[in-house]
Amino acid sequence: MGERRLLESHFIELPDPCSVYSLARIQHCGRLKALVASNKSLYCTQIEEASLGALEWRTIQLPLIPEGADIISVDAFNQRSKGNPPVIGITLWAPNVSVAEAAGASGSSAGQSSNSVASSNTTPSSAAAAAASATSSATIGASNTEKSFYLYIYGAQCTDQDPWDKIASNRQIIKLDYVPFIMSHQEMDFPGGVAAVFLVSGSDNRLHLYKFVPESGFHELLGSKYLPTMTTNYPSSVISLDTEVFGNMGVLAVGCQDGTVQAISKQDGVTRQWSVSLDGPISSLKIYKSAPRQSAPKTNHIEPSHHPLIRSLQERIRETMKQQSTAPTAAPEYSQFEVNLIVGASIGYAIVFHNILEKGFSDYHFLPESDKNDAVLAVGLADADFDHDGHTEILVGTYGRKLLVYKESKGQQDKQQPQQPSQLPEQQPPSAATSAPLQDNSSLQDDGEQSEAENSTIPVTDSAYRLVWQRQFIYPILDFLSDDWTGDGINDLVVCSKFGLHLMQPDLTTVKDKALRRLRTVSDILAIENEISKLKMLKNVK
Repeated sequence: MGERRLLESHFIELPDPCSVYSLARIQHCGRLKALVASNKSLYCTQIEEASLGALEWRTIQLPLIPEGADIISVDAFNQRSKGNPPVIGITLWAPNVSVAEAAGASGSSAGQSSNSVASSNTTPSSAAAAAASATSSATIGASNTEKSFYLYIYGAQCTDQDPWDKIASNRQIIKLDYVPFIMSHQEMDFPGGVAAVFLVSGSDNRLHLYKFVPESGFHELLGSKYLPTMTTNYPSSVISLDTEVFGNMGVLAVGCQDGTVQAISKQDGVTRQWSVSLDGPISSLKIYKSAPRQSAPKTNHIEPSHHPLIRSLQERIRETMKQQSTAPTAAPEYSQFEVNLIVGASIGYAIVFHNILEKGFSDYHFLPESDKNDAVLAVGLADADFDHDGHTEILVGTYGRKLLVYKESKGQQDKQQPQQPSQLPEQQPPSAATSAPLQDNSSLQDDGEQSEAENSTIPVTDSAYRLVWQRQFIYPILDFLSDDWTGDGINDLVVCSKFGLHLMQPDLTTVKDKALRRLRTVSDILAIENEISKLKMLKNVK
């Protein structure tokens, strides 16, 4: 079956289902921690060393969610200010909050009671203006029998060493006049320096930007001063977004309910943008950079009749490219790498757009097998480099409970059939109070499972990517984060499924064997260099 790529070492079952916007990470008390939200509760989990050096996953329920509220999305970041405050943002469908209740809740949090409840379409410039806004909104809390949409923000005036109960008491509540979707954050340049801001997409087809002001808390800013497209309504609601910064250039990508994908770059005050219309809501996307490709595989040799979905998407992309007369050109200092975009759609496919700064959306590649496992809910880049060959992998998570791992084909020798999928046994998950032992389930397969070459509806020979590994879970996959969760120097993968968290670790036996081989290679090289130095010295003596 080949090398085992990822093994499930821990599983935590949650009592309520999660959403696709449920996972975030944060630094707290010197440790990397994962935040995961179910419908009703927010949990913090981290790996800790137990007795005899064993690892266990410790999970606590955070006291941040008001009674009767439903969580929509969560995001978190550490501010650059003193103490690295851990800021947690949560959008909620919650019982109406009165001004008095909000003031009492945040009165102990550094005097933020004046702007605890403020309409999201106001931009108060001072605490007094915020107080006036809050007073005018007094009617929203007249009764707790109705619900409204809110943005709850915690910890803005704490430090990363403060306990959770103190962070919970440092709360700000912002009433929203739109239905929120995804939350994210991005660092931006402001007159006072670089600061992280929350980005919240809404049912009003806009992105909303919230920045922290020390005197009065978070307030919504006019997005046109920082990202001009924020003032222009998108064709539909933004349901996926990603941001990356490369030097002094920022790149933002958004995916909409109607299939629109838009990418924006901003550098030295110059903004460029381009878009494409695809089939189905865009459920997930990810920006990443890669080394320039020497010879990019062509995409126009796929016969449209082989796959109706490909035909439809190709026609849409070609039509968009005709309307965009000139393609973007990359700045000279970024010619040493390419900026790419992975896109996943809820109707069930994933596609990679290469070198978007130079080619826009004209250079694209479908990911084989991505259309066979129901809706694609999560896409990303695995920084873990799970097979330790120096090249990172692309991950795709699906509602069909599959995690798909891809690598870019570098030559004909790479165009081989992938390994057969591994699958968890169809049984109840292990108890949340215990950790499952590190085990390999790669020998467990579905009855009648066929190889990619036999059963793929997107031919592998027509793709610049190959499916190198896949694994089936017991629940639909909603999101994942790659990081060094265990603190051993090797990146692991936290997978958020519909009812829990899975910690996936690279096979440590394989990691050890490859590390020893490379150390022996280094030792041999050093020995050869030493012999060469001796020969040179003898030659000089003669």
